[in-house]
Amino acid sequence: METYVTQSPLLLLVVSGRRLVWFLYPNQNISPKSVKDIFFNSSLTDREGLISRWFAVFDVIIAMLLTGAMASAGSISQVGKKGNVHAGWLPICDEVSKYCNQIMAALISGFIGLFLYTIIVLHTITTELNPLLP
Repeated sequence: METYVTQSPLLLLVVSGRRLVWFLYPNQNISPKSVKDIFFNSSLTDREGLISRWFAVFDVIIAMLLTGAMASAGSISQVGKKGNVHAGWLPICDEVSKYCNQIMAALISGFIGLFLYTIIVLHTITTELNPLLP
């Protein structure tokens, strides 16, 4: 199995682990799309504003994808912290505290990113879809 390492220079966090793949892929794919949207959304305009509306629809879909990734990351961290007696999974945070600290750092940075992306989506909806919402 491959190990993925993500470094955030802003928060000075290092997050690594094989189990974070399902968390890193959505964030890794959404970031370049958001940067492209900033440039393409302002340069592409049409008379009815349909392109802007489609960008808003895709932004909402991506926000739902980020929310799902955060929910799955939270559930795995809960299993790592508390375990699951029904499935026979023991908690691992007592033995491997570094893993749990990395998961906590990933969740904190993920929730910050989700919050910022939600603000961007709300801003896009209010500026681009204003004629729809009187």
